[in-house]
Amino acid sequence: MKTLAFTNADNTVNIEYLTDIIGSNDFFTIYQITGLTDAVQQKYVFPDLDFEWTLVEAAALADSANLTLKIYETDENVVTNHSLTALAITESSLDSGTIDTAYTEQINVTGGNSPYTYEAVDMPTGVTINATTGAISGLPLDSAATYTVDFTVTDDFGVEVEKTINIIMAASAKTDILTYSIPEQTKAADISTGGHTVITDVAVGTSLAALVATFTLDFGATAAIAATPQVSGVTANNFASPLTFVVTAQGGGTQNWTLSATILAISDTSPLAAAVNDSVYTDQINVVGGSTPYVYAATNLPTGLSISSSTGAITGTPLDTADTYVVDVQVTDALSVVINKNLSIVLTASEKTDFLTFSFPEQSGAATIDTGAHTIDIETLNGTNVTALVATFTMDYGAAADISDVAQVSGVTANDFTGAQTYTVTAEIGSTEQDWVITVTVAAP
Repeated sequence: MKTLAFTNADNTVNIEYLTDIIGSNDFFTIYQITGLTDAVQQKYVFPDLDFEWTLVEAAALADSANLTLKIYETDENVVTNHSLTALAITESSLDSGTIDTAYTEQINVTGGNSPYTYEAVDMPTGVTINATTGAISGLPLDSAATYTVDFTVTDDFGVEVEKTINIIMAASAKTDILTYSIPEQTKAADISTGGHTVITDVAVGTSLAALVATFTLDFGATAAIAATPQVSGVTANNFASPLTFVVTAQGGGTQNWTLSATILAISDTSPLAAAVNDSVYTDQINVVGGSTPYVYAATNLPTGLSISSSTGAITGTPLDTADTYVVDVQVTDALSVVINKNLSIVLTASEKTDFLTFSFPEQSGAATIDTGAHTIDIETLNGTNVTALVATFTMDYGAAADISDVAQVSGVTANDFTGAQTYTVTAEIGSTEQDWVITVTVAAP
C-alpha cells in the first residue's frame, strides 16, 4: 500500500490518508484516496509511477491554497511531490492592440504542476501564443474587431484549465505606400514617406499616357486618384503631369501622395542665358529623370565657353563673332542612356571701349592707363623724336581705334605725339565710342 500525505508550504499541516487499490491492469494501478469529502474531482496522471488516481476537492483540507501532495512507499521514502493548488489562468483581460502594429501580452497561471503548455484559439491573424511560455506576440493583420479568444493551459500532469478573454483590435491609421513600381521604370522608385511623394523614372521613349503601377499599402489601406479606386497592377493613369494619390487608412484617415513619372530629359529650353562678347558668362544645364551621376558634353559653343562634364555648368568669357549659336548638348546617365538637345545661345557684340595695353619701343617705362579718365600717359627715352611714333596696343575684343577718322593699326600706324593725341575707340557693337587722350613726354637728360 502507498501513503498519500497533504502538506502546506511551511509544513505546518501534515495529514496522511491511506489509499486503497480499486483497480489495476498490466499498465497501471488505480488508487482511491479515502477520508476526504465528496466534492468536485480532479484527475492526476503520473506516468513515471505508472498509475492513475482521482483526487476529490482539496479545499476540504486546512490551508488548502498551498497544499502539496507527497506520495510515499510503505517505507515512507518520498517518491514525488505534486502541488494540489488548483490550476488557474490569472488574467481576466488583455491589453488592446492596433492592426498593423506589433502586439505583446502574457498569459500567467497559478497552481498546477509546471511545466505548462499554452494554446489559444481565434487569435487575430498574425498573433500567436508561445506554447511553452504563454507569451503572446505578433503583428496583427486582420479586421478591426473584438476577438473572443479561448485559452487553454495544460500542466505537467494533463490537468487543463480554459478561459475566454477578449482582445480588442483597433483599426490601423497607417497611410503609407510601401512598394511602388512601373514596368517601364529604369530604376527603383524613390518613395519619400516624409514628403509623401513617389518619383519613378521610366525609359526614354515611354508614353506616359497610360502607365500601370504595381504597389502595396499599409494593411487595410486603399487608394484613389480623383475618386477612381486604384487597383495595383490593373489601373492605368496618365502621368503627363504629377498625380494626387489619396491613401485611406483602414481606420478611415487619409493622406495625399504625389506621384510623378519622369523620363531622362534636359529640362532647359532655348535660348539659354544671353551672352555678351568679352564678358563673363555662366549658365546651367538641368536634367530630370535618369540615374545619377550624369556626364555632360556640348559642341558648337562660342569660343571661350565650355561645359563642366560633371555639373553641366557652362562658363567662360566668350570671344567670338556675335551670332546665335545652336549648341548640341549631350547628357549620359549612369545607365549609359544618352540624350541630346539643341539649345541656342545668343551672343551679342561687346560694348567695351577700353585700351588694355599701350606701348612704344622708345618708352622708358610702362604706360599709365587710366580707364576711368580714359587717358594714357607714357614717357619715352631722352632724345626720342616723337613726331612719328608707332604704338603697339590692345583693346577690348572687337574694338577699333582711329585718330581723326584715320584707322589705327597696332604696330603699324605712326603718329606725331608732339602734342596729345585723341584716339576714338569704337566698340565691337559699333554704336558705342569712347575718346582716349594719349600724352607722351620725353625723359629729361
